Amino acid sequence: MNVRVIAATHVDLAQAIRERRFREDLYYRLNIAVVPLPPLRQRRQDIPLLAHHFLSLYARRLGRPTLRLAPESLARLMDYSWPGNIRELENTLHNAVLLSKEEEISPAQLRLATLNDAPGPASDHELDDFIRHQLALPGEPLWQRVTSALIRHAMAHCDDNQSQAAALLGISRHTLRTQLANLGLIKSRRRPPAPPRAFANAAGADRELRIGYQRFGSLGILKARQSLETAFASLGVNVLWSEFPAGPQLLHASPATRSTSAPPEKRRRCLPRPAIAN
Repeated sequence: MNVRVIAATHVDLAQAIRERRFREDLYYRLNIAVVPLPPLRQRRQDIPLLAHHFLSLYARRLGRPTLRLAPESLARLMDYSWPGNIRELENTLHNAVLLSKEEEISPAQLRLATLNDAPGPASDHELDDFIRHQLALPGEPLWQRVTSALIRHAMAHCDDNQSQAAALLGISRHTLRTQLANLGLIKSRRRPPAPPRAFANAAGADRELRIGYQRFGSLGILKARQSLETAFASLGVNVLWSEFPAGPQLLHASPATRSTSAPPEKRRRCLPRPAIAN
């Protein structure tokens, strides 16, 4: 037996395998020659050819070979979204041939108005097609565009009611307010930090910060780097340093200072011995 299998699907099988909704071994058994075919709504130029093919097919079967489409009917077929793809187009023409009593099929005989006037929610593959198309567009990153559009449309849909818009989007009101502030639609509640009290003097007054330091200490390193001067200069504060001697600087002190700096045991030898009573 020589069998050839032809399979068709509108599901992203690679994604379905990652989500464990489709067997990987079956995918590689079927995936020999792949022919990507966009949905009918994305190749509307094929609608007239397919419509006339199905019309001719069913008209001949019913013995009405002269049956034709009105120009308005063909325009109606071109405007329809065709969620059921080619199978829906075929069924529509078959039904129109059965219902038509004249030689021309009118738009009313297509019976598409009730199907298309109240569109249902977009399917997953329609959303995937939209996202892939948006990712290919240049400009602002897709995340920012989608977030901005979702927030704006949700607020408009809920008449600027933040609680209702947050519930509609499935996020908290705090998260919604953060997004609104990022978009500049509301003012942020965060207050700018107040200046330090030590420097909150009247405008235009001279301000100074005096710091005592030792050359061989950590403040001496900070002074050498001049990072404090740079930081406080933006606040209009002048940093003044006052050095205090310490460490090796004491070795260069005066002789009087050196005598008082003698070790304690040497200083004790200079004291008079106490008298011993007989």
